[in-house]
Amino acid sequence: YNGIVASNTGSGALSITANGDVSGGNYGIYAHDDGSGALTITADGNVSGGSHGIVADSYGSTTDLSITTGVGTTITGTSGNGIYARNFGTGATTITADGDVTGGWHGIYARNSGTATDLSITTGVGTTITGTSYYGIRAFNFGTGALTITANGTVTGTSDGIRARNYGTDLTITTGVGSNITGGTIGIYARNFGTGATTITANGDVTGTTGNGIYARNSATSTDLTITTG
Repeated sequence: YNGIVASNTGSGALSITANGDVSGGNYGIYAHDDGSGALTITADGNVSGGSHGIVADSYGSTTDLSITTGVGTTITGTSGNGIYARNFGTGATTITADGDVTGGWHGIYARNSGTATDLSITTGVGTTITGTSYYGIRAFNFGTGALTITANGTVTGTSDGIRARNYGTDLTITTGVGSNITGGTIGIYARNFGTGATTITANGDVTGTTGNGIYARNSATSTDLTITTG
């Protein structure tokens, strides 16, 4: 049913390291942490799930949530998300994808609750992140910290390439030299409802097929808004 399932309700950390390929009819890797320590997933092999590829849920008094995928790996969620992370704990969420990620819905979907802090997503050079039905990268930060997205490869979404909403402090989106961000509607969508600045630096191509290449908007509570293209 699932490739790897791990649950923690104790006082320690929950750590999963997959050095080989993992597959499941539902989830490739599923981790649920109600403990007081950090939740860490490292995938150095391919991971595939009939629904989601990698799912990580952090609850209770847990601290940081971290997902890292290795160079050359492929993470696939056939009918759901490639990587799906939800942090209801008290720490930061960090996703580092150094391989390709594909989801039937979103490539990477990460969400911080109001008790969490920073949310950071980084994709490696030469990687391809694909959301077949919706967004390549989708990030919601309801936490108290910053939302940071760094895309160094190709990101493609049937709706938006990158879609980011921030209710914390700063919102920063950076795309690397040679990167390619493409949305069927909008290339990069950024809304900052937080108390900090919005900064978008596009060092590669950004395309909104039927909409805007880059759409950025600050709320009345936010500060500066800066867009730079390389």
